[in-house]
Amino acid sequence: MSHLFLYQIVGIGLFIIGLYGLWRNRHCWAVITFLQLMSSGILLSFLAIIRTKGAYQSVSELIVIFIFAVLIIEILLAIVFTYKVLMSDSSSNSDDKSNRG
Repeated sequence: MSHLFLYQIVGIGLFIIGLYGLWRNRHCWAVITFLQLMSSGILLSFLAIIRTKGAYQSVSELIVIFIFAVLIIEILLAIVFTYKVLMSDSSSNSDDKSNRG
């Protein structure tokens, strides 16, 4: 078996695992993680197709690297926004408790 065929199989597997995870989970972090997993599978398959064609290989690989960078930024923004929401919830809960007692 060629390496490119294995890349395609792994990419399809990642996409299917991500799709199953989206179907099973509704938690915010899980949805973001499984979307990331699905996009990684798509990009891995895209890279395998690029390798077989050979035309515009360096430009296509740069596009994939750019998309990975965008996905990493997406995860970092999700972490920051979740942290801010949790901090605002904890500060509002402490204010509510002090006003009750």
